[in-house]
Amino acid sequence: MKKIMTMILVISMLSCGGNDDIITPKSPVVNAITTEPIPAGSELIITGEYLDENSAIILNGEAITPTSITSSTITITIPENASSGTLEIEFQQEAYNTEAFLKILDTDWSVYGASNYFQVEFVSNDVGYAKRREADMHIIDKTMDGGNTWFSILEVPVPSSPMEVASSNVAYIRTTSNTLKKTVDGGLSWQDSELLDLSYLVEKLFFKNELEGFILTQKLDESSIFKTVDGGVTWTEILVLDTPTHNIEVVYQNEDVILLLDRMNNEFITTENAGENWLISDANISTTGPITFDFTNQNEAWLYVSPLIDNPGGLFKTDNQGQTWENLDIPELSESIIKITILDELRGHVLTDKGGSLYTNDGGETWALFYLETDDVSAATSLGSTLHVVSGGELLKKTIL
Repeated sequence: MKKIMTMILVISMLSCGGNDDIITPKSPVVNAITTEPIPAGSELIITGEYLDENSAIILNGEAITPTSITSSTITITIPENASSGTLEIEFQQEAYNTEAFLKILDTDWSVYGASNYFQVEFVSNDVGYAKRREADMHIIDKTMDGGNTWFSILEVPVPSSPMEVASSNVAYIRTTSNTLKKTVDGGLSWQDSELLDLSYLVEKLFFKNELEGFILTQKLDESSIFKTVDGGVTWTEILVLDTPTHNIEVVYQNEDVILLLDRMNNEFITTENAGENWLISDANISTTGPITFDFTNQNEAWLYVSPLIDNPGGLFKTDNQGQTWENLDIPELSESIIKITILDELRGHVLTDKGGSLYTNDGGETWALFYLETDDVSAATSLGSTLHVVSGGELLKKTIL
């Protein structure tokens, strides 16, 4: 009897000891995944603790087979055809699944030294003008070798209008007192001419060629378009609108065709004979928020409206001057679109203020999203299929094939 009691005691002790040794699975933890853009085809190491061998890695809905997994690292190779999107890490313990937004680097940009330009305009592959600020002065710089080197050609007091570049040699800029500065020799010399009396506030200027151009002015609550045919020596009023100038956008100008968007009245205002006659039509789209646009002609355009409380915004396109608009479904972005470039009816590029670079080859049906190396874009322009972006004090140039 004593021997039996001893055996029961031993079994009881072993049983209690076994409960102490039960192994509870550790909860997997993923450390922060890089927020810097990485090239497609490169290796990404995900670090953490208690990572398990059955982890699943998914990028934009496509599974990626890890090259190695340890309790502290998961190593994957980003597919060569990958674009930016959601990276999901799934564990056997589903409660600890993790996801992050992975930025894929936009490659094949040529990089040149530049200042922090806030306006840049190229008129050829080699010749470009750019505008920057130093203290209370605006500085106009010029390049004649595609951006390799820049030299200053003008200083004007702040504020001044955006420069208007008519050709390699002819450029205009309005200074503080309704004075128009003009160069006809590529910036070697500048001439001043008075625009209008000071009761008019000159807001925008745009030129058809070296001699024929237009200015948008405000007087009280009305806007007027004035035209010159002698390079700014004399001006003639050709249109008066009962709308403040901050509601008027010059959305398209080519030869004799000018297209204005009156955002307050939601109307397009068009001339096809350089201002002799004007036609007003409904724009049929709410543009109360900030907008970005590119018109390939007076009828075909893409237009981005920034979201507001009472306006969800979005990217839209029209092929009939706003009679109808199609909403283009782009990747969800926490950034604003600042530049749209339409190359043809299928190919287009969209740039955001945080360096997001979106491409479409099917007219906006699908998009591939990439990112520049820096996220402080200050200026952007395009010349044909070549994009020019100023970011982080550098000029980036890329030709879309």
